[in-house]
Amino acid sequence: MLLPLAWHEGFRFDGSPAFVESLSWLIAINSLAGFALFFVLLRRGAASEVAALFFLMPPVTALLDFFVLGEAFTVFKAVGFVLAALGVYLGTHTRSGSVQKS
Repeated sequence: MLLPLAWHEGFRFDGSPAFVESLSWLIAINSLAGFALFFVLLRRGAASEVAALFFLMPPVTALLDFFVLGEAFTVFKAVGFVLAALGVYLGTHTRSGSVQKS
């Protein structure tokens, strides 16, 4: 799918250490560790609860941007974080008066 874009760019390859480190991080942490954590969580809980956790990815990324890259943590980001956390809580929390199926 991206072959036309690569052709337009001249098929350049940047084999710098920064590129190799970035690619290694994406493969090892984002892909392998992410899927491993996903499957461990699926084994321990309901699929709907695990899927709800994916809504926390953007707010957690905003926090990482703040701590790692020094990006400003604005009021809009804080409100989004609170809304996402509240949505995940409501989506995974069971009411005290309801009957749970086991």
